[in-house]
Amino acid sequence: MDALLEVRKLQVNYLQRSGRDTGALQGVSFTLNAGEILGVIGESGSGKSTLATAILGMLRENERLLGGSVLLNGENVLDKTDRELRDVRGGRIGLVFQEPSLALHPTKTIRAQVREVLRAHRGLGRREAAERVHETLAIVFGAEAKRIASSYPHELSGGQKQRAAIAQAIVCGPEVIVADEPTASLDTVTQNAILSLFRELQKRFGVAIVFITHNLMLLAGFADRILVLYGGRIAEQGQAEEVLASPRHPYTKMLLQCLPELEARTDQERIHKLPVVVGEPYSFSILNQGCNYAPLCPEKMKICEQEPPSLRQAGEAREVSCFLFDR
Repeated sequence: MDALLEVRKLQVNYLQRSGRDTGALQGVSFTLNAGEILGVIGESGSGKSTLATAILGMLRENERLLGGSVLLNGENVLDKTDRELRDVRGGRIGLVFQEPSLALHPTKTIRAQVREVLRAHRGLGRREAAERVHETLAIVFGAEAKRIASSYPHELSGGQKQRAAIAQAIVCGPEVIVADEPTASLDTVTQNAILSLFRELQKRFGVAIVFITHNLMLLAGFADRILVLYGGRIAEQGQAEEVLASPRHPYTKMLLQCLPELEARTDQERIHKLPVVVGEPYSFSILNQGCNYAPLCPEKMKICEQEPPSLRQAGEAREVSCFLFDR
């Protein structure tokens, strides 16, 4: 089966004030099939948001595309003109931001804002557009749809604003949704409600989802596959159940070890048992010839400081970027 979305060796640099480039994405590659949920995990500064915007060709002035491609049904999104990209963004690929206020206008009702997206990309008449907006809000908000439709963003809770942003992202019937940490500022109950909504959209419409998060456990039981980013490079990717049950890369192992152990007998015991990642986070401002994770890795070898590892097969449909798999 051909992939719906295929990212090939994507390389994006940031131009710093000093005039030197730093590699925000260093050869990132993955595929996404129709109806699949790919969870992208990594700490702040790992390149997650850069990946999200690069998929839609939304690079900022200080970002430079050095190589790679983003194929949507075989067409390279990054080769398209600005006019063609406007049809892709919102029409074929929907984007959900971490902060929904960025996608919502404070002086317009939710109904009007969802309708604007639809008319911009689909050119529907007033009546047909109104029907589509009503259907979309009913899917996203259920019994509250009528009230929400006539509300303004300041009248909504954080979770309701995020649902409104999701309605904007899906109203045109996109093939892919890129969600950039859409639950980061929400409480646990609301997070679970948003995850359930994404899963419902996947099942109902067969939409593929790139779900970016810094919370690894959100992906358990939600994502089909997991891609772990560190320092702009892929550390590990594979089926979600396998990655969570038996992580192969030292960074993935450490992320899972740092999760609280709920079965600990006392709060004090739980605190003492909780390990941490020792050392400073990866910095793009430091020139590094070897593995990005080597300065923090408890299993590093001499070669890890001399050259970056490439992705290696570590089982069926499993890839790991680590020299440990050469032994």
